[in-house]
Parts: sequence; structure tokens; C-alpha cells
Amino acid sequence: MRVSLETRSPIEARGEVLLVGKHAEESRLSPGLQALDAALGGQLARVLAAEKFEGKPGQLSYFFRGSGIRAERVMVVGLGTRKTYGADAVRRAAAAGVRRARDLGARSVAVMMPPDGVPARLRSHVVVEGAALGTYRFDRYLKDKSDKAIETLTVLESERRSHAAARDGLGLGELTAAGVCLARDLVNEPANVVTPTYLAERAAEIAQAGKLDLKVLEREDCEKLGMGAYLGVAQGSLQSPKFIHLTYAPGRRARKRVVVIGKGVT
Repeated sequence: MRVSLETRSPIEARGEVLLVGKHAEESRLSPGLQALDAALGGQLARVLAAEKFEGKPGQLSYFFRGSGIRAERVMVVGLGTRKTYGADAVRRAAAAGVRRARDLGARSVAVMMPPDGVPARLRSHVVVEGAALGTYRFDRYLKDKSDKAIETLTVLESERRSHAAARDGLGLGELTAAGVCLARDLVNEPANVVTPTYLAERAAEIAQAGKLDLKVLEREDCEKLGMGAYLGVAQGSLQSPKFIHLTYAPGRRARKRVVVIGKGVT
């Protein structure tokens, strides 16, 4: 999925689906949605009223636009109340909306979420993250794979002064989503594929790509360090254990040391 940032209004957004968020408990449309509704000749308000759209988290409503905007279809996703609105609400809304757009056969989606209370950098980050994780599929071993996929995702940021911050968030969202999807792939692979040796090989690939230091302790190394409990678990398998140690050292002096310990039962 190619990701981009555009400084334009929803009315000018290009894409098969325009995804916009709406808060609950609002009798009137927000100024941004009012402008979109005006361009659509009142079609947005009529559809939401007819469907009794309440703006509950994840609630979706969509329709083909008549005229007035560039996008072929408009999709509104509920964000919940303004009191509960935050990064998680945006992430969940993006996941639900982009997933439904994919299932409808769309290839491109433009997303505009309300700026209230969620800074541009964080907002673009969680939109990208939600879209990627919401459309994640593990179909490596399926004979008949679906050809439905979102090829391009455009995050709309109307304020030019927030463009740089939003672009930073875009990159961070792509990185975090890629990391989560890699973890999901490892979990979803069958046990006869993901052995300790396989994990060590993937760690080597990650280390090379991310310029990390890698140390893999073999059984003999663990015995010398007195790692009895660790080796006791490994005795139940024909596979040799691999204790994988990845280290990232920043270019500047680190303010603190963070250690993340994971147990991979393969």
C-alpha cells in the first residue's frame, strides 16, 4: 500500500473512496462536513438522516456521490463522542473504514479525520497504522487469494503549517505497522516453519536492514551462562534453542536503556 500526504480539502480529494470521520451526539454536521455536504448538494446530510447515523465508534455509512466532488464514493465512519476522541478512536476508525473500502473493491482511499485534540503528527501516524493493520491478511497458504487490496492511501491535511509534522507521522505509522505485521506473520506461520533457527535467520535479516547488532547464543553458550530454566524448556524439542539478542545503539548518547524481552515458543 503506497501512502502519501496531500494538503487539500475533502472536496478536492482524489480517490475511489473518501473516508471522513463524524462524532456522535452532534445534531449538526461539523464545519468540515458542512462544506462537504454543500458541495454534494445536501446528499451527505440526507443519507445520514435516512440511515439514522449516530456516529458510534466504527459505525459506517457510504454512498456514491452524485456530483460536486472528485471522489467516486463517500464513506462516513463513527468516532464516538468528543469526550472519548483520541488517537485510538482515529486508529480504529481508519481500520474499519479502509477495510470496508477494500471489501467494496476500492483500490484507493483518501482519509480526513477531525483535528480536534489529536495533533497532525499523531493523527497521520494512527491513520496509516489503522489502515495497514485493519487490512492485514495472512493468505500465504491459501489457494484462492482475494485480489481486493488498497493500493494507495492518501492522508488529507488541510493546514499547510502542519504538513511537516503530518509527514513525520506518516513515516512512523508505516514503520510501526510493518513491525506489527511482521510479528503477526511470525505468529500465523505453522510451527514446522517457525523454528528457533528460522527466528534467528529472520533476526539476522532485521539486523542487517536496521543496522542492529545481533548475537545468537547456541545451546553451549547458554550452558556456560547457567541458563538452566531456559534450557529445560528447550529439552522438550528436537530443535536446538537459539537465544536471540538484538541491540540498537543510537548515534547520540542514549538517555536511558530499554530492554524488551519476548518468549518465542516455536
